[in-house]
Amino acid sequence: MKRNISRIVSLVLVASLSVVFLASCGGLKSAYDSYDRTGENYDYDLTEYVAIPEYHGIEIPDISYTPTDEEVADNRVLKQAYFTPEERVNEPCQKYDFIDCAYSCEVEGMNYQPFDSSVDNSRTSVFVGTHSFGVPEIDDAIVGMKPGDEKTVEFTFPEPYLKDLPSSGKSGTFTIKVEHVRRMDFGDDFSGYTDEFVSEHYGFASVAEYDDEIRTQLTHDMELNFENYEVDLTWEYLFDNSLVYKYPGKELNSVRDSVMNAYNERAEGAEMTFDEYVKSLGYKDNADFYDNYLEPYARTYVKEAMILMLIARCEGVTLTDQEYQNELLDYCSYLQITDVETCEKVVKSDFGSVQLFKEQLVMNKARELVAASATKIDAAEYYKNKHDGKYELDQKDMIDFNDPEGAGDILTWVLVGACAAALALIAVLCVKLSKAVKSKKAHEAELAALEEKRRIRREMRRANKKHARRDASSDGEDKGEE
Repeated sequence: MKRNISRIVSLVLVASLSVVFLASCGGLKSAYDSYDRTGENYDYDLTEYVAIPEYHGIEIPDISYTPTDEEVADNRVLKQAYFTPEERVNEPCQKYDFIDCAYSCEVEGMNYQPFDSSVDNSRTSVFVGTHSFGVPEIDDAIVGMKPGDEKTVEFTFPEPYLKDLPSSGKSGTFTIKVEHVRRMDFGDDFSGYTDEFVSEHYGFASVAEYDDEIRTQLTHDMELNFENYEVDLTWEYLFDNSLVYKYPGKELNSVRDSVMNAYNERAEGAEMTFDEYVKSLGYKDNADFYDNYLEPYARTYVKEAMILMLIARCEGVTLTDQEYQNELLDYCSYLQITDVETCEKVVKSDFGSVQLFKEQLVMNKARELVAASATKIDAAEYYKNKHDGKYELDQKDMIDFNDPEGAGDILTWVLVGACAAALALIAVLCVKLSKAVKSKKAHEAELAALEEKRRIRREMRRANKKHARRDASSDGEDKGEE
């Protein structure tokens, strides 16, 4: 028993000392301070400039998509429409008409452009009645409009809005003006859509086989909309909840200068003065451009960079030479450039320096690290939590970097808790061992006392017998003399 307890105590003691060592060496602050930021931008203590919340295990919705039978049927009609004669009609549009329209959209007061549109970002064609926009208020409002009609619709994106997840639940206004209505004659019950039709036009043996392809294509197209959504949603959470104490002047000025240089080049290319060019973009003058675009953009960019560089340094995120070279060549692949030296010239032109390009790659790795640690929960639960304000944090929820050991780090608290539990276990085992030792000693003492009593009784019996024999011998001698 004593040997087993001693062995347990030894193992727990080793484990607890290991935990203490990890806790003392693994805090976020110590990790941040050990990061070599020589030659980087933001080469000062970022914890004095920005505060960030715990970034491990950020909750995001578990998103997936499976096409409905209605969506497959609508897409089947669309495939047939491409090979069906059409005519323009001056009538209210109905399901399975095409309309050509101009539109504008604002979401929470900002111009919104993710809807499919042509080069000028204001015109599109809609296949009526097939949920083209994915927003019920908009899709329903279009039905019945005729050429020349204009309508403004207030709407709220569904939750989740699979075509643009970060916009889920946001509200906006949508203004549409119908220019043309194009109608096709699909015949009775779309009878032209046969095995022969899909074989001739799409190369599939049957309608059923092509339906499977439609499902696959719909799934692929929709999933492209929320590809890497983990990065988008975790970043939205981090950016919205991080607090900026102050902005570093050096980096802020650098961003301002870069933007101004780019816009001056555009103005020269358009053969305009800078003032003329910003007015052509809808700003009243230079001051309006500065206040409503340049300064908000610069502050947003610098805040983003400080958050990501802080995380990168806490997590020891670095860029290997091979990773840099691969990313560099990939960046220049659209130019069909395959040598590093030429690519670096392109990067210097686009980013200002190779170092800034490398830092952008490090920040991208930090984003991906945060996204990889996200916790996916049921979508309905996620959006309920969001409405309840669970994901709206304040100062008390920020990581405490003032603790020299980074005690604000949840991992450190876990380690400290494990250490405390181990020490408590040691204390319990020591008490049990002490009791066991005392109990054994007491038992041994009782046995010794009992044995002593037995020895004394044996000695007394021997003495009594000896005295009895001596008395008997004495009596015999007395009788003989008489």
